[in-house]
Amino acid sequence: LTTYHLPLTTYHLPLTTYLRRLSWISQPTSNMICKPVSQPVPVTCCHQICLQMGMNYCLETGGKHVEPSHFRLLMSCAEICQTSANFMLNGAAHSSAVCGICAEICEACAMDCEKTGDMGECVEVCRDCAETCRQMADMHH
Repeated sequence: LTTYHLPLTTYHLPLTTYLRRLSWISQPTSNMICKPVSQPVPVTCCHQICLQMGMNYCLETGGKHVEPSHFRLLMSCAEICQTSANFMLNGAAHSSAVCGICAEICEACAMDCEKTGDMGECVEVCRDCAETCRQMADMHH
């Protein structure tokens, strides 16, 4: 059983809705390594991978990995994934719109990381996140 550090009492949603949203965006706090991409990838995983790849791998590798357009897209992807997770957690009225934008940015990030090269994990996680976000956006339309 996985423990999530989010109080149930702060959410005014049916428990099943809360748990569905929680399973989509949360990951265990005891394991900060993302699950293999064969499993559903939460947006928090995409946030984590893009941020880590940008701040560690890309900055240390240099060259095309730190070209402004690539680096900005990577950081934008990490940020929109975090924002999308926050919108889903608080049940914001515009969460489906944010999920739609998140899907577009994640897909663009995946394509750019693939073009840049040596960023396979980021490509896979971004594509999985984009698909999940598209599904979440479509659920609310």
